Amino acid sequence: VTQTPIDDTVPFADPTFFDEIVKDCHPTAEGHQYIANQIIAQLPTKGQSDPTPTTGLPFYDVTASDWFLNDAPNETTTRAQFATVLYRMAGSPSVSTSNPFTDCKGHWAEQAITWAYQKGVVTGVGNNSFAPDDRITREQMVTMLFRYSGASAPSGSLSFTDAYRISAYARPAVIWAVQNNIVSGMPDGSFNPQGYATRAQLAKVLHMYLTK
Repeated sequence: VTQTPIDDTVPFADPTFFDEIVKDCHPTAEGHQYIANQIIAQLPTKGQSDPTPTTGLPFYDVTASDWFLNDAPNETTTRAQFATVLYRMAGSPSVSTSNPFTDCKGHWAEQAITWAYQKGVVTGVGNNSFAPDDRITREQMVTMLFRYSGASAPSGSLSFTDAYRISAYARPAVIWAVQNNIVSGMPDGSFNPQGYATRAQLAKVLHMYLTK
């Protein structure tokens, strides 16, 4: 594939990002890394009330060359933050209906969460709640990405040592993610489904999804 110089003047938040960037850099490794970097750059800092995107990577211990390979950050990610990343990946479409979750009224990510609910990406945690500021678990992260992808529920089994701990709702998503090489589990052979997803893990999952 001929490498086309990447026009890094078009930020991910720009509605034309995928038209102007992806058509030129896909499917080169450099292009995928740039796309993933742009997505991760949209992650608001935990507790940040203004989710306005910042310039460059927001993690002081990560550079463009090692954002998911070495010395990656162990900060966790919230459910609202990941919903926002997926919403922006979809082009930040307009939302026509009201937010169904009582704990998201006035939240900075309310529009993204409402969109995610409309598209079936999220269903909430019960009692008309979404828990936007709760840390997202690994199985929740994979499930949201699976639903976002629009893929059909796959058949198959899981060989993780703790596969029995994966929630029933998340099993199809985890099987899909394994079959598509999006996740491979922990070094000890487990998946750690209820463990909190770190930003490094989220970055790796997004990178693998973009390159599958």
